[in-house]
Amino acid sequence: DIQAYDRALAFADITIDRFNAELKGKSENISSAEGALSGLEQLRNAMHNKESPSNLLGIVHGQIHPNLQTAYGLELAKTMSLQSNANHSAQY
Repeated sequence: DIQAYDRALAFADITIDRFNAELKGKSENISSAEGALSGLEQLRNAMHNKESPSNLLGIVHGQIHPNLQTAYGLELAKTMSLQSNANHSAQY
């Protein structure tokens, strides 16, 4: 669907613009923040080149996610939920 593809490309451009405007300078780990931005740019380029979904997922899970986690101290929700449950169980 060409409209979905066009929206995805627009979303990628907006994501990069917002990252630069709102997040780029707010990380103490500059290298990871730059890695996340580089991953976002690679994702946009891969989308423009109509690369396979597996390549796109590789960029997201291999470069964007880990760098965002490191740059901004993010944890996966499932991990946080398990820790919360463990802490709650330990109280009783």
